Amino acid sequence: MLTLPRRHLFALAALFLVSLGIRTISRFALVFRPDGILFPDSDAWYHVRGIDHLLHNFPHQMPFDPYAIYPGGMIAAAGPLYDYLVAAIVLVAGLGSPSTTLMETIAAWFPAVLAALIPVPVYFVGRLLFSGTAGLLAAALVAVLPGHFLRVTSLGVSDHHVLESFLYALLLLCFVHALNAASSQPPEPRRVVLGWTALCGLTLGAYLLTWVAGSFFVGILAGWTLLACLVRHWRGQPCGDLVSVVTPALGAALLLFLPAGGVLWAAFTYGAVAAGIAGILLVAGLSALFRSRGLPRITLYLALLVIAAASAGLFLWLAPGPAAAVIAQLSRLAPRGTWSTINELRPLLHRDLIRTVLDVWNEFTLSGFLSAAALALLAERTLAGRPGSAKLDSGFGLFLFWSGVVMGVSLLQVRMCYYSVINVALLTGFLCSLLLEGRRPTQRGLIAAAIFLIVFLPNAWGIREVTQTTSAPSADWVRTLNWLRTATPEPFGDAAYFHRRYVSIPGEYFPPPSAYGIMNWWDEGYWIIYLGRRIPVASPNQFGAPLAARFYMAQDEPSASAILRQSGARYVLTDSRILVRLLAPGDGPPQTLGRLPSMARWAGTDPGSYTDGVWEELVEGVRGPVMVYYPSYFRSMAVRLHVFDGQAVTPKDSTWVIGTKQKQDAQGPYRGLSLVEKFPTYEAAAGYLGRHKEDPSLRIVSLDGFRSCVPLEPLGGFRREFASGPGPVGQGEVFGTVKVFSYAGAR
Repeated sequence: MLTLPRRHLFALAALFLVSLGIRTISRFALVFRPDGILFPDSDAWYHVRGIDHLLHNFPHQMPFDPYAIYPGGMIAAAGPLYDYLVAAIVLVAGLGSPSTTLMETIAAWFPAVLAALIPVPVYFVGRLLFSGTAGLLAAALVAVLPGHFLRVTSLGVSDHHVLESFLYALLLLCFVHALNAASSQPPEPRRVVLGWTALCGLTLGAYLLTWVAGSFFVGILAGWTLLACLVRHWRGQPCGDLVSVVTPALGAALLLFLPAGGVLWAAFTYGAVAAGIAGILLVAGLSALFRSRGLPRITLYLALLVIAAASAGLFLWLAPGPAAAVIAQLSRLAPRGTWSTINELRPLLHRDLIRTVLDVWNEFTLSGFLSAAALALLAERTLAGRPGSAKLDSGFGLFLFWSGVVMGVSLLQVRMCYYSVINVALLTGFLCSLLLEGRRPTQRGLIAAAIFLIVFLPNAWGIREVTQTTSAPSADWVRTLNWLRTATPEPFGDAAYFHRRYVSIPGEYFPPPSAYGIMNWWDEGYWIIYLGRRIPVASPNQFGAPLAARFYMAQDEPSASAILRQSGARYVLTDSRILVRLLAPGDGPPQTLGRLPSMARWAGTDPGSYTDGVWEELVEGVRGPVMVYYPSYFRSMAVRLHVFDGQAVTPKDSTWVIGTKQKQDAQGPYRGLSLVEKFPTYEAAAGYLGRHKEDPSLRIVSLDGFRSCVPLEPLGGFRREFASGPGPVGQGEVFGTVKVFSYAGAR
């Protein structure tokens, strides 16, 4: 029976309180506001909608939501387990009849409380792999590390990512235990191995029911098992103990996952689990067969190469559609193009080494670098087979393999950091524990103080940065969404339809004539659903994002109207965050803030054709950044609606002609202004440009994003219905205003 030192129990209890305090105290006022509970993350609103609907129809979850996107609706995009857990707690707390406020309160607290429990399984993994001291240090690091992990496990971020991280730590614990028990000498009792194998299957099934795209980790488990079996075949050893743990666990997880078959991306999980089981059984079976017949070891590897090549070829030939979908999903591990505009998909690895180091530091501080060193050290010890080191094919080997893959993928995609943070903490805890081992009390005290100052204390700044930021809807957005909910027609004719039990599925669902869409940028889609109770055209799943981008970037009313008719949108939302403005100058090229460049990429156009940042010489030897706005910026529907309310514009003293050329100074090469000429009218500027055609660098621009450099005709098909601020943009309330326009073609 496992017994823990009393001081470790007290330490774990203290870490629970520390972790909970970090995630709640400074964020409380950001979430619990006078105007209601405002969740500080876009995806949280998706889950709150799901939990709310589940409570009204318990135990029936919402597999399909007609409010999710217009016109076709959307099947569930996340596993059901997270919503069921929160809903169950709400039902118990509300004695079967919970209020909306109680539901939102528990949904806001749940991620922070669950995250505060994650140090417990991390401690046990560290204790099992290394020592109690290493486990305790790892648990402490998980409690205080900043970055994406802290961001998605804080108060109000009611998203399934926190449950993923918790179950991920349990997966490590269960599989390391099970594999060690199965391969130990002398072997553990069969009932012990079966018990841990059952826990592996249960935990993996729960994980897949939380994140349906969790087939990635099925691939890690299957990949490591195949690798370990191949290594054992080379040694002339059987791999039945490994197969007896991993394949039943995968099979049990698949059975548990069956109820979530209708969830988006479920097919990938089914395919990954089935392929993993088949691949492991094939390799193990062929290995046993070839060894029994005394065939050369190399024969197995050659046979597997032929089978793998043939299987891949048949898959591509017989199922080109699914094959392309699998390739597309794998390519998202290193997103490019429009996908790179999504914050959680951005990479930590850059061509610029300094930028890479800074990004890794922001996620893990010094632990990110110490863990890499620890991983290299442990891998070298294991591969060298030094006395006392664990086997490559034990649970320890799985941990090393899993750590290397997850930490590597985190460099390609920041969202993976809420997994790798657990591996980083465990590896750093191991390395720090090595420094403490075998030391005298005085030395241990000095080393412990140094570890606190160097490894733990630097996390404080990152914690402050993360916990004081929010992506909750602003007061302007809340006013706008309340207006949408009360002042626009019910899309399904009855407000109670929001909580009805929906039985339709995509392909069989056709919205009623009363339904309509709201043209929006995808970030606010879930706000529109839950707070506005209306149907967005684009959602945070990026469905509808290209269509919305083409509308906002459209350069004339006929093109924009055609897109609105295609989308079925009756209203258009504009937000001042669309507008581009210059950030404070830094050492690099001029940096901007605003959504329009991202919209341009989603629309398939060049962001540099709308705005640009150049340098001007302020005094001799000193330069400063300048933002220039090209005519296409002002002609875009986003700017014509939000800045000018769709009215006609005649430029007056706002049209400039600039010229640029490459220059050089002590800071390096840069593109600077060679000409800046102001004109009273657009026609005068166009005439000047016509007389100087020999200079291709000359461009008509505006130096003010609120004053057009080109004439704009009125937009006859649009009418402003609502503005969240008291005055027009650019006159007192420059940033923050949200506007709603009705489209005449839909009236």
